[in-house]
Amino acid sequence: SRDGWWLYKYYPPGVPAAATRWEARRELLEQTIGASQADIVCLQECSALSFASDFAFLFAAGYSAALHGKGRMRPATFWRSDRLRLC
Repeated sequence: SRDGWWLYKYYPPGVPAAATRWEARRELLEQTIGASQADIVCLQECSALSFASDFAFLFAAGYSAALHGKGRMRPATFWRSDRLRLC
């Protein structure tokens, strides 16, 4: 993510630097969400600056998305396009 403001906040001392990078976090999200095969996924603190690239793995897996609200960090909802649609 281009907006990596959260990186320093959530990791205690001693965590390897590689584990604090967005690439590692994205990989964990991809594995966890992929394994769950969820129809709906809700995430907090998504960056509008890099939303499409940060969550390209979800779009590639068949999810559509809505990025909510205004401001720097926003919540987002993803849903499986083949199972659900907005009315």
